[in-house]
Amino acid sequence: MLDAFFRHRIIFLVSSLTVITLISVFVLLKPKSYEGGYTIILDNHTLTNPLGASSQSSGDDVDTSVNHLQSLISTQQFIADSLKNPDGSDVILHYPININDGEQLSDLRKSITVTATADDAFSLSIQYKDPDDAKKLLNGIITSFITQTAQEKSAFFSADVAFIQQQVDTYRQKLSDAETALTNFKAKNSTNLPSEQQAIEQQMVTYQSQAQDLAIEQTSDQQRAKYLQSQLALVPQQIVTAQTDTDSPLVTQLKNLEVQLTTDVVVKQMKPTHPEVIALQQQIDRLKQDIEIKRKTGDAEYKGPMSTDTEPNPLYQSLQSQVVQTEIDERASQAKLTATMQLLAKATAGAALVPGAERTLTNLERDYSTYSTNYDNLMNRLQEAQINEQLNLRQAQNAYDVLLTAPPTSSQSRSKIAELLLGGVVLALLIAFTLVLLAELLDQSLRDPLETQRLLDLPVLAILPDAPVLNSFDAAGARLLTNYQDDQDGPPKALVG
Repeated sequence: MLDAFFRHRIIFLVSSLTVITLISVFVLLKPKSYEGGYTIILDNHTLTNPLGASSQSSGDDVDTSVNHLQSLISTQQFIADSLKNPDGSDVILHYPININDGEQLSDLRKSITVTATADDAFSLSIQYKDPDDAKKLLNGIITSFITQTAQEKSAFFSADVAFIQQQVDTYRQKLSDAETALTNFKAKNSTNLPSEQQAIEQQMVTYQSQAQDLAIEQTSDQQRAKYLQSQLALVPQQIVTAQTDTDSPLVTQLKNLEVQLTTDVVVKQMKPTHPEVIALQQQIDRLKQDIEIKRKTGDAEYKGPMSTDTEPNPLYQSLQSQVVQTEIDERASQAKLTATMQLLAKATAGAALVPGAERTLTNLERDYSTYSTNYDNLMNRLQEAQINEQLNLRQAQNAYDVLLTAPPTSSQSRSKIAELLLGGVVLALLIAFTLVLLAELLDQSLRDPLETQRLLDLPVLAILPDAPVLNSFDAAGARLLTNYQDDQDGPPKALVG
């Protein structure tokens, strides 16, 4: 083995030094990148479902938050919002990001990682060219995520407040009109006030109040269903779990040609002037030119296919179940409203027996009492809705504790560079030893007398030592001993005198 290593020492030295040089150049010239991350802790006591339709475990809350953040990162608008300051100005970066550049936006998304780290926490990390830029991007993404999540969780309460406020304004006007009508009627008929039908009036007031509450509840359920349907339309049914880019056919063909050229030069030991080597080199150069042209023009043939793995989106399934529950509540409200309207119709039929003036006063008092009761109920509901809106928004914003667990640090520390260089040396030695072994296996020369006698079945008459004198020349300039294949490439196969 030592003899083989000595005979092929040139191959060993050249290959090992080449690999070490290439790895050293790659390590030294590789652009620096900085990696850092935050840990976001969820407060599951305050992070609740805004519609109260179902409860989730801590793990579901974390998985839902991770899937939601990954879905947001895949949208261009969320990235644009993350690059804005709270006052609306653009975040100043040392390496600005153009969100209209698809390739640059795709590289940014690939550098962002969201991972569930515990039952109540997940991590957000990024790898970027500048440490300050990395920290600004992380802060922007987290701020946009918390803001948008809080708005989404309080959107239903905001819609409920707006609807109830509209009803309050309507009933305030109705109550004012009813009070004016009742006051005018009493002033004109002060001597002819009714003294009966109070029970019927109270029933009608009660039924009308209940019917109004049920109608508002049904409308609220309808709005809730529309809101959930709109949110459901924005959430993808499937989420992307992994995307893998593969080389284009042109790049694959170029790599195969380079491997073939290396095999011809190193293994087959063809000279650079060999016709096959020249033809392969010319083909490689032409292919590189074609690839460069297609890369600059953005030709689709330059990019390889992309495989995508997906799985059902838990957020979509949760919203879908809430839609079903809301539709059930709406149908139940409709059934209650129908039954209440039937009772109100019976009470109204009984009130028809009241004499004319007395019936008019009864109707006015009934309308005023109904509007007053409904107005008071709506005001209470409005206050509760406003409190729920503010409380839910504050809880949603305070449900996340953000911790800087990994300040952005360079990916090319001294220890990592030392590890890469040490690995390069080991790889170079392995490649050099492999090439020496291949050269030895491909070398058909006979150097051992016993092996020569065994293969040729002839006795060995003489052995010539490996000495410089064997390559000496006579006075005429001709070798005293010549190789059997001096005019061919590769090692000599036999010696003749």
